Amino acid sequence: MAGEKKSVVYFVDNPGYDKNRYYDLYDTFRTILANDDPRYMVQSDNGSPLNTLPTRKFSVPVDAGIVVANGTAHRDDAIVPQLNVDISPDRRYLLKNELTMLAVIAANKWRRPICFTSTNELDALGLTRYARSRGMAYQLVPVADERVDNNAAYNTIMQKFRYGNAAKQDVYFDEENRRRLNVIKQAHAELAASLIAAGRKDEARKVLQHYDAGVSEANFPYGMTCNLGNADNQTSTWFLQDCYEAGDYALAARVAASVKKDLQQQMTYYQSLGDGPQVTDEQLAISARQALQGQGGSLNDRQLNFATDILSSYRLLMMLDQMKKKYQPLIRISNIISPTPPPPSFVPLSSSPDSRTPPPTHTRPPAAQPHRSYHPTPPRHSPS
Repeated sequence: MAGEKKSVVYFVDNPGYDKNRYYDLYDTFRTILANDDPRYMVQSDNGSPLNTLPTRKFSVPVDAGIVVANGTAHRDDAIVPQLNVDISPDRRYLLKNELTMLAVIAANKWRRPICFTSTNELDALGLTRYARSRGMAYQLVPVADERVDNNAAYNTIMQKFRYGNAAKQDVYFDEENRRRLNVIKQAHAELAASLIAAGRKDEARKVLQHYDAGVSEANFPYGMTCNLGNADNQTSTWFLQDCYEAGDYALAARVAASVKKDLQQQMTYYQSLGDGPQVTDEQLAISARQALQGQGGSLNDRQLNFATDILSSYRLLMMLDQMKKKYQPLIRISNIISPTPPPPSFVPLSSSPDSRTPPPTHTRPPAAQPHRSYHPTPPRHSPS
């Protein structure tokens, strides 16, 4: 794959390949791509040869002995005999960086850990089912649909991860660094949700409080407008849900107040851009939805630029209200039984117990996701 070779490889159906069968990834790359088999080459618009792949379905065999011995999987994991990799039928081609990643996975044969810091590549390569969080990274594992390794992730976040100067007062974080902090907050929320689902609420509270102590709210508020829509507020809403579920109602109150303040300020600004009499927030959100669906609406040109933000802000405000109503009875009971203690100071806490419980899937509110869709840049030449 050196130089410009195989910068892009197109998917082209071949009558010799069954669309419903999984083909060994290593063998397919070795016999078709590496050898430039002319049976799987086509001409581009400018006459240059292009490699193709005859299938979107690949398999990666698993040696259970190896993955248990090197710690990739645990003895009590439901280890699959092979990874079934499904590239989306919407994908017409793979780029060189994607081919390289698949080649690394195929040739590695589970000898060394392979980790990802972003879910974009996992989604694009059909590997999401086999990615398991260890706290701040996702490891490729021969276990399907287990999103978090609770003990490993808990140990990473509580014992190893450091927040730098995020806890110090008057530290400025620019847009890019705020985005990174949001990813860190999301990792804490994901682990907390998994621990809650596994019945380990005490540890979930410690994880949430650990983040709260490690990142100064004055430097990076829970409620924050950003250039990725309401990604920061969405993550904070997940974080808030975890606070409620874990029973940390004092932290929940602070998070909710911060997020609600920012969302209300956004709606006030979007209202101020209007030409005529002010409408209700609900009417403004309905107009934003109509505009996004190509059905008109009453937004002017200035408001149209913020249609997505208007709709997501209103939806998140509704979620905050629904959560408050849902958990208010529990908050009242908790206040009667025992007032919530103050959060702990920022010190490393003990790791999780030895017993390991696989977490079920945790359902999140279906609002604006901070996750960005994967849209690779189309290649310059397509097959004729």
